[in-house]
Amino acid sequence: MPAQQAVLTHTLSFKKRPRAESPPAASTFDAHPASVHEPARLVEGRIRENLLGWYGGVKENRGMPWRKDWDASLVGEERSQRAYEIWVSEIMLQQTQTATVIPYYLRWLARFPTLESLASATLEEVNTLWTGLGYYRRARMLHEGAIVVRDQFGGVVPDEVGVLEKRVPGIGKYTAGAICSIAFNKPVPILDGNVARVLSRQLALHANPKAKSTVDALWKAAEAVVDPSQPGNFNQALMELGATICTPKTPPCGSCPISSSCRAYLNATSPHPATADIEDLCVSCEPLSASAPYAVTLYPAKAERKKPREEECVVGVVEYRPAAAREAAQYLVVKREEGGLLGGLYEFPALTLPLSTKPHTPSAHSKALRTLLQTHLPNPPTGAAALPKPAGQFVHVFSHIRQTLIVHRVLVDSLELAPLEEGKEAKRRKVDAGEAVRRKWVGEEELAKLGMGTGMRKCLGVARGEEVDAGKGKGKGKGKGKGKGKGVGGKTAVGGAKGSAKGKKKVESESEEAEVSDRDWD
Repeated sequence: MPAQQAVLTHTLSFKKRPRAESPPAASTFDAHPASVHEPARLVEGRIRENLLGWYGGVKENRGMPWRKDWDASLVGEERSQRAYEIWVSEIMLQQTQTATVIPYYLRWLARFPTLESLASATLEEVNTLWTGLGYYRRARMLHEGAIVVRDQFGGVVPDEVGVLEKRVPGIGKYTAGAICSIAFNKPVPILDGNVARVLSRQLALHANPKAKSTVDALWKAAEAVVDPSQPGNFNQALMELGATICTPKTPPCGSCPISSSCRAYLNATSPHPATADIEDLCVSCEPLSASAPYAVTLYPAKAERKKPREEECVVGVVEYRPAAAREAAQYLVVKREEGGLLGGLYEFPALTLPLSTKPHTPSAHSKALRTLLQTHLPNPPTGAAALPKPAGQFVHVFSHIRQTLIVHRVLVDSLELAPLEEGKEAKRRKVDAGEAVRRKWVGEEELAKLGMGTGMRKCLGVARGEEVDAGKGKGKGKGKGKGKGKGVGGKTAVGGAKGSAKGKKKVESESEEAEVSDRDWD
C-alpha cells in the first residue's frame, strides 16, 4: 500500500489512559493537513509567555551551578568567561544526566577556572579530570577547542553561531546555539533530544526522527518559537520542560504549562482537522500504531536502534611484586591511540579479538594473552601451562559495543620491558608528536589518578578477586598466584588466578558510567 494511502486510510480507536492528567479518549485519528505542523500556531498560542512564566518558578529547583540569569552588564572578558562556563556545561551534559554532571562541573572549574587554564593544560591532565564521565572524545575536543579560541580568537569566545560551529572543534549547531543564546542573548534556536520531543508533541509530528526533513522541520520550529527578548531563558525553559515534565514515559501532562498548544495532547479531544484537498495532506507523518492505545508518548516516532556489536577483549593486569615488602607494587599501563574510542586514556595491556559469530575459545584467549606478554615482557612464558588462568570476566557496554573483558592477573618480579617494535603495535598505540611515554609503570596512588576508562578499572578489581559492579548482576574474580624470580633483570615469572565473573548488561556513558540523557544532537 502506498505510504500516502496508508495515511489516508489509517484510523485508530483511543483508549483512556489511567493517569488522571491524561487527556480523555477520542474515537478516531484522521488524516490531517500539513499546516497543522506550522510553528506559527504555537506562537499564537502564547507558548513563549506560558513557558517563560513557568520557568521563572522552577529554574533553581535542580541546583545547576551553570544556570544564571542574563546579566547585561557583563562585557568583554566577563562575557567570554560566562560563555566558557556554558560551553563546559553543555559538553558535559551531552549523553549525561544533570545529577551526574554537577560534581564534575564543579571540579572542572576548580581545576580549569578559565579558558586559558584549560588551553594550557595537557591532554593527560584533562582526561584524568574527566575520568568516569564517559565519552572521552568530548574532553579531547573541549581541550582542542579551548586551544583554538586562545590562539585564533585572543582567548575570547566568539558570539556567532556560524563561527563557533565552523571554526571551533567539538562545537556543533546545538552547542553553538546554547552558547550564543544563553551567554550572549542572541535569538538563535537550539535542538537537543529534550527540545525535539517537546516540539514533536507540540506539533504532533510523527515522522522519522532521523530523517533530514524531520530534523530540518524541528530546527525551523525551534527558530520560529524562540523568544526574541529572552532567548537564553526560553531555550533553557524548553530543555527544562523536556527533562522534567515532557518526559519520554508517563509525562504529567496536567502539569505542563504549554499543554493548551500541544497538538499531541489535544488530539484526544479534538483530532487533527480533516482536509478535503489531497494536495494539502501531510505526507511526512508515519501512521500511528493501530495496536497501541493513543497517548502523547507516541510522539515523537521511535527511531530504530542498531544492536551493539559483540566484542571480546583479553586483558593482562601486569603487576610488579617486589621481593622486599617495603617496596610498593606497580602496574604496567599503556596509552591508547589519541583518536577513536577512549582515545588518549591509559589501560592495562589489552588485545581485542577479531569479530566472530561465536564466542572465542579458551585457547584463543590464551593465544591473545601470549601475544600481549610477548609484546611487553622480555621473558614471557612460552608454554600453555605457564600462562595464568583467567581471573574472571565481565561485560562492559558502550553505546555501540557490548564488550566482554577476559581478565588475567600477571605477576612479575622485574620492571624490565621488551622494546616496542615499529609495526602494528606501534601504529595502534601511536600518540601525539613529542609524547615519549606510551607505556609506564605506576604505583597505586598514580593509578588512582590516571586517566583510565571505567571498564579498565573494573579489570583491576577482578584481578584482585574483588566483586565488581557489572550492572544488574555482579562480577567476581578470585585470584591466586605467586611470582618467582631473581629480582630486577631476572627471569619473568607469571602468577595465575582462578575464578569467574558474571555481569549483566550495563549501559554506561561511552556508554561509560554516566547515565544517558537526550542532549546528543551535536
